[in-house]
Amino acid sequence: MITDYSEHLQRPILEALYKSAAKHATLSNGLLVALEPDLGLYPHQSLAKPIVKSETADVSHIIPLASIIRPRYKDLSASLAKAEDTESRNAVELMGTIMDSGQDVVLAFDHGEDVVTFIMNSLVVANELRADGHLFRSAVLGSKMLDFLALDLGSFGNFREVAEKLMIDAGVTIEENGLVYARNILARAFEIQYLSIPNTQSTEELRKRHEVMIKEYNQHIRRQIKGGFHQRLIRKPPILLSMAAPGSINKELDVEEYAKFYQSSGMYYVVRTDAQEEDIVEAEVIGWIAPAVTTFTDTAVAFAAVAKMATHPPFLRIDDSPLVLNDEAALRRLGQKQVALLNKAEPSRIHIYDAGGNLPLRKSTAVE
Repeated sequence: MITDYSEHLQRPILEALYKSAAKHATLSNGLLVALEPDLGLYPHQSLAKPIVKSETADVSHIIPLASIIRPRYKDLSASLAKAEDTESRNAVELMGTIMDSGQDVVLAFDHGEDVVTFIMNSLVVANELRADGHLFRSAVLGSKMLDFLALDLGSFGNFREVAEKLMIDAGVTIEENGLVYARNILARAFEIQYLSIPNTQSTEELRKRHEVMIKEYNQHIRRQIKGGFHQRLIRKPPILLSMAAPGSINKELDVEEYAKFYQSSGMYYVVRTDAQEEDIVEAEVIGWIAPAVTTFTDTAVAFAAVAKMATHPPFLRIDDSPLVLNDEAALRRLGQKQVALLNKAEPSRIHIYDAGGNLPLRKSTAVE
């Protein structure tokens, strides 16, 4: 495992993670700030600290805290509970039944919005299952980039004191400068945080240059996840692992480039409904899901899910036909399921899964 003594070797990777964090901070409209790489000030940024294990706060403290961080949290929760969305309700009930039998579950989201939305999505489902009386360990698989983000209490304005009290009630550590490290908030919501270095198109060059270190880092996390899953064999509660399966946020298709290559070679494959036979004007692309995902999901039952908080109304949908993510064909089915869920939630839009990892995307919307 990577040690604290290799800071000079870590530096290029830390810089790349910081740049990604800065993009998410920009998307948060002032809620989050990006922390520059500094292992003296922020020792938790070290690649020697890939996993956080903690005790979660009571749901009665977590829900008010989540609601002030993202006021639409309750709307998202209400979306999941809607009687007419029987598929999602059936999926949650099935998840609970599966975990009651001792089997681990993976909740595989798309990456429709920023990292805060992904965390809220995961929290909504976990809290719903807890409210239904199911016993499990909650875990989240995110990017190490999270260790370069902090919540700024000053962003709450007149509600700063309220936010501060909710943080304290939930047992969240607040720094003297009014910042709250992202990992400290997550530690009260999830019992385990696995913070990997994502395998995405934008990190390809970085991974080529630092292949050995990144491979070692991610393999350590995979071994820990597999070990956590296997703990059910010694009568520990099963794990509910939430992850954004694509390593990067959904992006807009570069339609002009798509048309050019599609007409010349037919290399891109798009599934359309009868109502979408006209020329594509714009489309949302769910990013490629790296095959490495299967190295730690092949012993768990997975459910495809999608969610957005910025829409009116927000939505959270879960497919009620689970699958096992044990090969690339299963990952393609996961992407197709996420497309189908998004098509139901946003019927006026076209959604595509980038199964080959080669669709042309609009650069201006690229955020990892």
